[in-house]
Amino acid sequence: MPYRLPKHVLRSRSEAMIWAVVLLAWLAACGDGAKTDVQLALDERAQAIADEDGDLESRLSLMDNLRRPVNQEIVEALLLVMKDRSQQAFIMTPDDSPLGYHTEESTFGGPDHRAELRWTAILALERLAEVQALPDLISALFDRHEVVRHFAARALFRLGSKKGIPVLLKGLEGKALANESANRVLKEITAKDFGFDTDAGWANKAKAIKLWTSYMEEVTPKAKLPRLGDDPDLDRRVRFLVAMLGKHQFLFMEQARRNLSMLGDLAVAHIESAWRDGFVNAKQRQLLHAYAVQVLAKIGSPAAEAAIVKLATTDGSPPVRSRAALALGEAHSEPSAQALLALLQDEDESVVIAAMRAAGARRLTSAVGKIKSTFMAQDQSKRGRLMAAFSLVRMGVAEKKHGALLDRIMTKGEAYEKAELADLLLEWKGELFGWDERRDPKEQEQAITKWRSVFYQ
Repeated sequence: MPYRLPKHVLRSRSEAMIWAVVLLAWLAACGDGAKTDVQLALDERAQAIADEDGDLESRLSLMDNLRRPVNQEIVEALLLVMKDRSQQAFIMTPDDSPLGYHTEESTFGGPDHRAELRWTAILALERLAEVQALPDLISALFDRHEVVRHFAARALFRLGSKKGIPVLLKGLEGKALANESANRVLKEITAKDFGFDTDAGWANKAKAIKLWTSYMEEVTPKAKLPRLGDDPDLDRRVRFLVAMLGKHQFLFMEQARRNLSMLGDLAVAHIESAWRDGFVNAKQRQLLHAYAVQVLAKIGSPAAEAAIVKLATTDGSPPVRSRAALALGEAHSEPSAQALLALLQDEDESVVIAAMRAAGARRLTSAVGKIKSTFMAQDQSKRGRLMAAFSLVRMGVAEKKHGALLDRIMTKGEAYEKAELADLLLEWKGELFGWDERRDPKEQEQAITKWRSVFYQ
């Protein structure tokens, strides 16, 4: 029996035609951006490309000979083949749900005899200029075969994304197959040659790698990344990834977060669209918002920062506002500073604590007065007072009493207080100067002495 696309194969031609009409009507409602007709389970080439038991050379030849225009089923077949047994990732499988897809776990493991199929599928998607493949090409950057990773990086670059460049630069440091492949791809996408030679000594290779790294920091792809509304097929796939943020399958959710964070402002636009559309229930919405903060923080663009500010100031869930507050610790704009100042007066203590931590991280001096008053409040909890003292010390505006509190916790505090303080100090300095109660008492005293010089500076 030939392999058929999961959930894409319908039980009868009449059922297929009914579903085709429904989906075509949906695409038409999205605007004039739909590029191709969607032929469901009726395209013989798509079925042959996806047929696991089919002749290898025939499948490769079919993919090599693809030229525009092609229908959506062929694209879905290529997207399926490029993930086959190669990544610990989910497969987005078309169906008739409101989001247009569901997830299926990608079979992973065993000997890798299919790398050529995967990179041939990637080359076909690049040649067809299928921007809807962008999320899947990001997944392919984590393929277990280096050549597949490098071709995915090339395809991404030619579609307008530099997210695969670090993979290529890392590949230059690998063994012969990896570094030759990475160097060839870099030369192809830039028309440059910095003299990298896999047979040269490491000094010469290191010099070439340095030149490549410096050059690729400045180079810009000729193509521009699409925006929301430019390509309806891409929009459907990104929208589904956003919906995955509200699901409980942790592995799938982690992959969705990773891919979205590498899609930049396109992901920001879809995340904000999801807030407006309300296509998930209340429980999923809280998860979606909470994990969206992490995606937005990794993107780090002005649009992403503005979206975090919106969550911080309007979301009804304290855990979401807390996450947003922490993310604003890495922000720089005036609106983000104003949002943090507002969060310092939030009705939920956990949000205030997160806001103080963020204010300390970005040395937000306009927050000093409020944090000092929080420290002095009679009804303030131990956690709140600890965070206030730490934030003031981190900002360099602490008084003796603030350092004294941290000193007391370090020497005589309860276990949970010491654990929290250690976490804060690691975040700030990246080390603990040897502070560890399991160590020799003399060494422990030396570490505490170093920290006292910080607390009372």
